[in-house]
Amino acid sequence: MEMGKNKPLLTLETDLAKQERKAKRLLDLYLDEELDKQSYQQKKQVLEDTISALKNEIGIIKSKIESMDASAQVDKVTDIIEMIDTFEEMELEEQNATLKLIIKEIVFTKTAETNNEPTIDIHWREL
Repeated sequence: MEMGKNKPLLTLETDLAKQERKAKRLLDLYLDEELDKQSYQQKKQVLEDTISALKNEIGIIKSKIESMDASAQVDKVTDIIEMIDTFEEMELEEQNATLKLIIKEIVFTKTAETNNEPTIDIHWREL
C-alpha cells in the first residue's frame, strides 16, 4: 500500500475500508487454520501499519478541512470580481499590475504545424 500525498479523502477512505476487509479475511484464514500463526502475525502487522497510516492521513486531511476558513476564500473571490468590474476604469499601469496578479505567463507560438498561424496559451495563476 503506497501512501501518497494529495490523495482525495474519498480515495483514502476507500483504501482504508479495503485494508480493513483484508484484515478480516486474514483473520478468517487463521481461524480456519489455513494460515500458521507466524504468517498470520506478520501479515497482520503489515495490514495494521497500513491501516494506521491511512487513519492518520485521513485525520490530518479532516483536520485541515475543519480549519479551512471559507470566509477568506469568499473575500478573495469578491476582491477578484471587484477588480474585473473596475478594470476598464483603471490606469494602464494598474491594469498591467492586475493582469500580472492573475496571469502566470502567456505563450505565443507560431509553427509549421499551425501553418505559421500564431497560437496563444494563457497560464493562469492559482488564486
